[in-house]
Amino acid sequence: MTACGLGLLLALDVPVSEAADPLLSWHSPAACPTESAVRQSVQSLLDESLEAVDVRGIHAHAVVVATQLGFALELVLDTPLGTAAAEHFDAPRCETLAGVVALKIALAATRSAAAPVYRQPAEYARWSARITLGLAPSGLPGVGPALDLAGARRLGPVQLELGAGYGFPNAVRYPQRPSIGANFDLLLGLVRACVRPELGRFQLPICVGAELGLLRADGFGVEHAHSAMRPYYAAVLETRLGVRVTAQLSLLLGVEGRLALTRPSFVVRNLEPFYTLERVGTYVRVGAEWIFE
Repeated sequence: MTACGLGLLLALDVPVSEAADPLLSWHSPAACPTESAVRQSVQSLLDESLEAVDVRGIHAHAVVVATQLGFALELVLDTPLGTAAAEHFDAPRCETLAGVVALKIALAATRSAAAPVYRQPAEYARWSARITLGLAPSGLPGVGPALDLAGARRLGPVQLELGAGYGFPNAVRYPQRPSIGANFDLLLGLVRACVRPELGRFQLPICVGAELGLLRADGFGVEHAHSAMRPYYAAVLETRLGVRVTAQLSLLLGVEGRLALTRPSFVVRNLEPFYTLERVGTYVRVGAEWIFE
């Protein structure tokens, strides 16, 4: 309580209760509303019962004295964001000042309830699912789109992921014969083990894992063109930045490095091989992750 408020309290000669209300300290002349009446006014201003509202960290120190013009209020309000400077109010009726105190408390409780709450990692749900759209997908030539879907299981700071991906068709042509070539697409399964450090709403998972699937080529430009499929295996190192938008939704930006463990080559008829899987590749992607209770 401020020195001014303490002075008003001493002038009033009102004893301070030993069992102070955690929400309100109300000291006033007998002609004013009681502390219970002020609390009831707070209740009437809220959409739900006072017991159901999180008022931790909120406390109003209010002292009212009679003056020649009516009544004077000295108010100090504590909130989870800190203690506000002392405020002074004058009114001809004490009920008006009681309403001011009730309104201040109700507004503080409403702001506290409306503030976004980001739970600590230990409270996060254990299951999640993510979808990502990427460019330069592992296993395909050139730059093209790819889609990944994965589910995850959280085990403390470690996250295990299992999913599937598809690299959309991308064409490769013989340099000297651009009318001849093949369209490549990739269907794969993926597994990841991630360490997932978090700072507030931000996450930075670092993952290692593997991909395995089928790389398919559909030839074109020659008579009786054929399709060919080859197995695809790769080791993966990935990091992604996650930004939590709500308690259930995060937006993702990731970069992945891939080391191919198989490097199949593709040819058309009796021509030279025109595509061999690169040993090292990168994959940039954006997406979203949903966390389930």
